[in-house]
Amino acid sequence: MNKLFKLMATRWLARTPFGMAVLGAGWLIGRRRRRRARQEAAVRQMSASRRLAMRSPLSRSR
Repeated sequence: MNKLFKLMATRWLARTPFGMAVLGAGWLIGRRRRRRARQEAAVRQMSASRRLAMRSPLSRSR
């Protein structure tokens, strides 16, 4: 249902130049948010792997 709503809203907004500007701004904002989320996920994954490495018995055997 959500995909259908997005499709209908996009088609309705694309009819006018102002609507196209709104769609472009939304696309840019969404792109920025996805990029930031991807970077934060990578940082979280990296810090989690460091924590696991610090807890592992192999790293303490030296």
